[in-house]
Amino acid sequence: MLNLAQSELHNSVMSEWTVDVDRRIYKGIQSGMDRGFIQKGDPVIIITGWKPGSGSTNTMRIINAVDVANKDLLAPITGITSVPSFHKIESDLSNKSSEASLPDSTKGSKDDVKFF
Repeated sequence: MLNLAQSELHNSVMSEWTVDVDRRIYKGIQSGMDRGFIQKGDPVIIITGWKPGSGSTNTMRIINAVDVANKDLLAPITGITSVPSFHKIESDLSNKSSEASLPDSTKGSKDDVKFF
């Protein structure tokens, strides 16, 4: 079982909860792949809640592991919008010399939200 430590992700929390959860799931899968625990195509069991906070864990999903390295958008797992990957955000941050901001899916900009 691979459990993602909060310390690995504490600086990269996003304002949209479902997008944040999806990115954490993908980060955990990629971490497992990097360590050799997970192979591309392996089934991965994901346990999440229906809302933020303790006491709301009620959802189990089984997905196939995908290699997300160097991808800018990821398919949604818990939400309905595409997920900006850690690679996309890190490359955006490295390209900006001024203060960077993460995309806010609540802005409604057509560039921030992509639907499948």
